[in-house]
Amino acid sequence: MMTATHKTSADDRVHATMKSLVQWSAILLFVGLIGCQHSQPPQTATSEEQPDAEQVDDTAKQKAIAAKDALFTRLSGRLTEVMSADGPAAISVCSREAPAIATEVGEEQGVVIGRTSFKLRNAKNTPPDWAHSFVEERVEDPQFVALPNGGTGALLPIRLKQKCLACHGPTESIAADVRSKLSELYPDDRATGFNEGDLRGWFWVEVPSAVGDNDAESGDDKEAAAISDSDSSEAGHGPGPGHGQGRGFGRGMGRGPGMMGGNREDMTTLHAMFDDRDKINRTVKMMPKGAEAVTESDDEKIAALIQKHVPAMESRVHENEPLPPMTFHPIFVELIKHGDDYTLTYEETDKGLKVTYEADDPFVIMLVQEHAKLVSRFIKNGMEEIHKPYNLPKVEQEQSEAKGVSKEATEPASLGITPPLPSRAKAPTDNPTTPAKVELGKKLFFDPRLSLTGTVSCNSCHNIMEGGDDGRPSSMGVHGRLGRRNAPTVWNSVFQASQFWDGRSPSLEDQAKGPVIASPEMGMPNHDKAIERIAAIPGYQAEFSRVFGDDKPVTIDNAVKAIAAFERTLVTPNSPYDRYVKGDKYALSDQQIRGMKLFDSIGCTECHSGPAFNGWEVGDTEPSFEEFPRFATSEFLKQFRLDSDHGRYEATKREADKHYFKVPTLRNITITAPYFHNGAVESLSDAVRVMAETELDSELSEKDVADIVEFLTSLDGEFPEITLPRLPSRSGESVLEDQQPAAMQH
Repeated sequence: MMTATHKTSADDRVHATMKSLVQWSAILLFVGLIGCQHSQPPQTATSEEQPDAEQVDDTAKQKAIAAKDALFTRLSGRLTEVMSADGPAAISVCSREAPAIATEVGEEQGVVIGRTSFKLRNAKNTPPDWAHSFVEERVEDPQFVALPNGGTGALLPIRLKQKCLACHGPTESIAADVRSKLSELYPDDRATGFNEGDLRGWFWVEVPSAVGDNDAESGDDKEAAAISDSDSSEAGHGPGPGHGQGRGFGRGMGRGPGMMGGNREDMTTLHAMFDDRDKINRTVKMMPKGAEAVTESDDEKIAALIQKHVPAMESRVHENEPLPPMTFHPIFVELIKHGDDYTLTYEETDKGLKVTYEADDPFVIMLVQEHAKLVSRFIKNGMEEIHKPYNLPKVEQEQSEAKGVSKEATEPASLGITPPLPSRAKAPTDNPTTPAKVELGKKLFFDPRLSLTGTVSCNSCHNIMEGGDDGRPSSMGVHGRLGRRNAPTVWNSVFQASQFWDGRSPSLEDQAKGPVIASPEMGMPNHDKAIERIAAIPGYQAEFSRVFGDDKPVTIDNAVKAIAAFERTLVTPNSPYDRYVKGDKYALSDQQIRGMKLFDSIGCTECHSGPAFNGWEVGDTEPSFEEFPRFATSEFLKQFRLDSDHGRYEATKREADKHYFKVPTLRNITITAPYFHNGAVESLSDAVRVMAETELDSELSEKDVADIVEFLTSLDGEFPEITLPRLPSRSGESVLEDQQPAAMQH
């Protein structure tokens, strides 16, 4: 931001030119990928306008339109993010991500999708054979046709909007830097010369026949969707292998984004088997040291799926690898903990597979036997079996305890599901806590002079006089700029192993550096400028010297150490839940206890475990990340725009991290609305419903929702008394510069 008296330097002009180039390049890359949004909702063509229209059912039409909408929404959201970037990386990010995004949408929607036009930017985007005649005729209405293979083809028009003219308009109206970039990326570009409202091209979608059976088809029958204007043959297509970073299931799980692609494949296989579970025959034989389970089918396709799926799932449990989301069941949780205490033997039969489980420890023998029986019940009764309340049977403890397995580990906890929250947090060795440092940090936390305009402080977005957030879907920074994500609560943030929704900061100290120079937040041009402000205030000079004692104590590193020291005092222990798990059996109401048990039994503790209900355990150094949303079929995705943010991917640039987010704490959740990373859900009841459907594939009754919400109220802790600090006075002249208002950024 320039002041009223600032003169634009050569560096400023170069910077502005580069930023313009990056932004326009991002636009042209995006528009080259998908064109522009429909000016009108799609209209179904008549039978005279489309061949074989009478054979196209409404389900296939709606599936095609939904796939187009999903792809456009996801790419549009990413474009908005790229537009705010400041650097050449924005171009490569957009170029690399688009193919993977398209692949994901195609896989999620079960279709093949692409883009075409009569004036191509990328010659690879020629139309499929069935669409050639429509393209030649330049049809302006949606077309739906029955394909020879029994599927449905859809051609959905794209009309040009004003903003699209930036790189599709008349050549003479396109900025020079944009023309240059177009020539560089697409030397044979023909996609210019359009006017607002013109037909730009079409999305084409192929919906396979028998959509309900499609999940059971092979990979060859489910060609991955791909649309790209990038000529790079190295672009990644969809999720791949990586190192899991989340842990779910507390310490024992190891669930993380690294195996997301494998998860999806296994889930597809599981659902295909589940749909035909009446064709599966299973027998279980109990043995002295375990169990023998034979799973078979007379259907050759199902038999092949059994031979593929059963070893994959058993191996995931045994090797402590990522698992499908229904494995929050107590049996699986305990099996994961005891993966080294039993052996598996596989033997293929003519119609399926025989699995033999063996163990020496009585408790583990019980686990593998119960696991074998649970799978049989699941095949017979369906998903409802997984969600039924379940208590592990008691076993003789002598041998288990000799191996270090406590009684509490073999039975459901009688007084709760996770330990109480500590009353204080341990400070790192390089930033010990002192009263003077905490007081200095509190002043900096409340001081708006750390922002460009002198109007925004840390407390503006993380109001500790309330829930530690600001109650907005996204926070408002300098000049009224809005951020992209909901502000996480600062209360108990010390118990997060990483900070920000994408986990990009490993500590409170590192996190505190970010907002000061973030354009949508406090907006300072750099840390040096922020420290120059603070150093110009005599009172701060004296306090920094008293706390840090250096020759030049006013530094950004010392400032964030002080802020972090203050934030480590923002702990809310002794909630009703904490008192309950410490032994006060009257601390929770009957409804809260019902809600607590339901919270555990349906799988919420898969992610929300540990004292802070965020997957964190005392002494942990690794953050917990989880995929959100897991189930793309829920109507909540579109209603609340849940899949428009790539989450941790934005910090790591790893395809496997897309849509993974840090697991947030549930402490004081009743006073931190609105909810989720985009703040799109206003009520806690709705948040519970959304989580049940999108993460657990479950629909809860109104009573169940009410019970869980009531349990969550028991996580509201005791807040320490905090007084507003008196900030150090300036020296007589304002430390703020005269600011010119800037345009809103989103």
